[in-house]
Amino acid sequence: MNADFLNIHKLKVIRILDFVDMPILTLETDPTGRYYLSYLIEWNDDDAFELRAILPVSDKRLNKIINKQISIYNAFKKHESELYIAKYNLETGDIIEVTNNVTADEILKEISPNYDFTSADLYERIFEVERYAKIEHKRVLDLYVKAKDLTEELKIWVLSLANDFLSLVKNITGIKLDEFPIVITQGSLGLTILMDYEPQLFETAEQIKIRKLIKAFEINETEELKSIFQDDNDKLKKINSYVKLLKKITRQDDSIQVQAAFSDPETDISIYGVLDRPKAKRIIEFIQRTTLQETEYELTGHFLKVDFKRSRPSFVFEEDSEGVLYKGIIVNTLIEKLKEQNIKVPTQEYKIKIKEQRKLKVDIEEEEIKYFLIDVLEEL
Repeated sequence: MNADFLNIHKLKVIRILDFVDMPILTLETDPTGRYYLSYLIEWNDDDAFELRAILPVSDKRLNKIINKQISIYNAFKKHESELYIAKYNLETGDIIEVTNNVTADEILKEISPNYDFTSADLYERIFEVERYAKIEHKRVLDLYVKAKDLTEELKIWVLSLANDFLSLVKNITGIKLDEFPIVITQGSLGLTILMDYEPQLFETAEQIKIRKLIKAFEINETEELKSIFQDDNDKLKKINSYVKLLKKITRQDDSIQVQAAFSDPETDISIYGVLDRPKAKRIIEFIQRTTLQETEYELTGHFLKVDFKRSRPSFVFEEDSEGVLYKGIIVNTLIEKLKEQNIKVPTQEYKIKIKEQRKLKVDIEEEEIKYFLIDVLEEL
């Protein structure tokens, strides 16, 4: 039995390289100082365990991985040492068992060849944020801009971006930023917010909101968007502040990178997200396409117009109680039924069912509301 196998049980996380709801990729070390990469391959909430692929790495090879000369996929594929799979108890964090003599193929089926975590220079910034949090004994929320040239024009832009970021922090988390010291660092292009440890300021709910804020820099699908900007009265305000920041990033060239990071020295966890111009443009387009909310409800009133001659048959309906007008599209499955019913406009009262669809019009930062007539329930 080799020394690595014995030391797997004594591993300590020294850095989280990728975090999406939970640590995906971590850098760990054993009592001898040897480094290991740990990649999450299975998470089981029901049975309270996780499986992680463990890869021992030399200092030289780790440096190449961090500097993107070797991908995570190829690091496991062309491993230097024996591979392991460790099973952890989610409740205690302890290792339940370690499997050795694991083949690369067993692990690679769980890792995309295109999997990536962050860039080397931004990685160094994360390390600085972690170290700063430990020195100051405070939680740190950090915004950092990586740029080729440090011009006066760029410094002014960063200050403007910092203000947009502070608005986003306030809108998503609800944290009162005037209670914390904020350091605007033009020299390193960014800002740093220092947050005290008091439990009343940082309960579990606050931690979740901070995580959502960082996830806003990594949105890839509809459910992620909805989880960050939940359906509430301030949803439009939150999304608008986010879009404002994104649009500001799209006005820069592709070399600009903007990173948000959060480090908690108490739990030794750091998370981050990175935006650049192409990514910001993709997210704006994604938001524009995404339906943020759909609601179905019933109305009582009179049809003022039913038009089957248009390429998309339409309707105008006046709701009785408040006289509100609803204009929209008749769904295809209802067209023949309506023709057969011979809708009486505007004399007959009807009970109908419509679908309300809300999207964000990014250009004017307003909600676009569309109505669809999905059923005529009865004549009254």
